[in-house]
Amino acid sequence: MENKSDNKMILMNCLITFLLLFLFFCPLSWAQELKLAGKHAKIFERAIALEKEGKTTDAAAEYRLYLKKNKDVVPAYFYLGNLYWNTGFKDKAMETYKEAAKACPT
Repeated sequence: MENKSDNKMILMNCLITFLLLFLFFCPLSWAQELKLAGKHAKIFERAIALEKEGKTTDAAAEYRLYLKKNKDVVPAYFYLGNLYWNTGFKDKAMETYKEAAKACPT
């Protein structure tokens, strides 16, 4: 049976793996990708503002709305994943990071 320390190590290994894959396999910079989906930039900007205000539930909803309209904008998954991670929703964060990896252009 795994203990909490083992689970934390597994999560950290997954996160590190994702970050390495992200850095090596996503050719466009974040700014370029966000610019490509600029017509919905206001939604993304609102999500960031809500997160800064501590309104994490509302921010997550805005990130999800943005991603619904822009499924191929990898950095948005990363922002949402980080929000989940930082608010204790590690499983949701890992799922979001996996979605980001799938959305990376090949």
